Amino acid sequence: MLDLVRRSNARTRAVLCTLARLGVAMRHEEPERAARLLEALGVWPVYKGGQFLFDLLEWEDFLLDGTPPPPVGAEDLAAALRLPLRLLSEAVDTAPAVLRGVPTQRTAAAFDLPLRFLTATAKAALDGIAGDLGSMTAPASGPSDEPERELPPLEAGFHLYQDIVLGTVATAGPLLDGPTG
Repeated sequence: MLDLVRRSNARTRAVLCTLARLGVAMRHEEPERAARLLEALGVWPVYKGGQFLFDLLEWEDFLLDGTPPPPVGAEDLAAALRLPLRLLSEAVDTAPAVLRGVPTQRTAAAFDLPLRFLTATAKAALDGIAGDLGSMTAPASGPSDEPERELPPLEAGFHLYQDIVLGTVATAGPLLDGPTG
């Protein structure tokens, strides 16, 4: 069991450190684009909640403790993000199903129509956001066959959470533009 925890922690740390390094690269190479993305995302409660949890759980210490792990390859990084993206998409798709089979079926039936409307609205919003993030984060030159570039080192401090967010958006945006399964 301890070996499983160690391997899981090492994999999580490697993925998060790679995302942060991608964010550092974006912040240095394309500061205007990085600022626009952070400005757009900064008002979302999920972004603010993520910052709160990042600080509360002291993820910065987890990421910076010890020798930095080698970067995770692009395909492995995309694979690591596909499951959370699929779960998010499915959660929005199946929200009204939560009300089926509950003991208070009449109340559930009364809420089903508004929830179906809210779910459809949330799904449309998620799809729109996914499309926007996909096009906003797409590389200017399009996909290339060049070897993976050297990523800058992690930077401790205020930008670490933002760097992880930028790296996640840059990686997940193109994945959201297509199927997430």
